[in-house]
Amino acid sequence: MKRSSRSFPIFICLLIATFVAIWVWGGATAVGSTLVAQPLVAHAQSDSTPTPTPKPNWRFGIIEGYEAPDQAADLRISWSRVQIHWGLTQPESPTDWEPSVSDEQIQSELSARREVVGLLIGIPDWARDENRIPKGLWLEPDDPDNLWANFVRQAVTTYD
Repeated sequence: MKRSSRSFPIFICLLIATFVAIWVWGGATAVGSTLVAQPLVAHAQSDSTPTPTPKPNWRFGIIEGYEAPDQAADLRISWSRVQIHWGLTQPESPTDWEPSVSDEQIQSELSARREVVGLLIGIPDWARDENRIPKGLWLEPDDPDNLWANFVRQAVTTYD
């Protein structure tokens, strides 16, 4: 396979841009499985006028910010994604409710004025049909045999 003569300069430009971004942001730190950029420390101003803290940008959020709330605050994010994994929350039956994110962690995000964005994912084995999809998925959302709709309803009711 012949390489384009343009691919090497593009690669070098992307590599340089990555190094510049790391240098500007002051490096990165691993927090769990998440890479968090560390912003540079602002230099003290010569006058005594305090620098206003910029308002968080609604477009800038982070995945599972509750795992590193101090770093999330430093980055001034405006929203945090929270996974609500069905297979972990209801591992054995629909009567289980064992969320992997505590109410305190969610409340901490809200107290930090970060919007919490829930992501409902996964399927526990007890809820799968012979095709490995949720039993009753094709039924109306208010049908009690639609197990996915029941889980969604319970999550929405719990976290509304």
